[in-house]
Amino acid sequence: MSNHALPVDESGQNQYGESSGAREFAGGGSSFREKAQQYLGGDRGRELADAAADRVNEAADYLRNTDAQRMKSDVESLVKSNPGPAMLVAGMVGFVIGRALIRR
Repeated sequence: MSNHALPVDESGQNQYGESSGAREFAGGGSSFREKAQQYLGGDRGRELADAAADRVNEAADYLRNTDAQRMKSDVESLVKSNPGPAMLVAGMVGFVIGRALIRR
């Protein structure tokens, strides 16, 4: 993964339609790591910041390099292997969506 910035147009988006903020999130693991270390401090904070930055980079790589059909099959296999937690997450998401719709 390259951390080189892509050229952007007047709207602040690169040729792939990513904003500079999206690029920083997806490709800026080092800046995420530095900011987390600054706020957390200490050895344990650095360990947590490194672990979080690695997870962010892994997630960004997965989203960037995986097509929708593959993501769908990954989610299906995850739900099949963990039905209890999947039901709990689905219930929580439904609750949050319901609350958001009621407030409108």
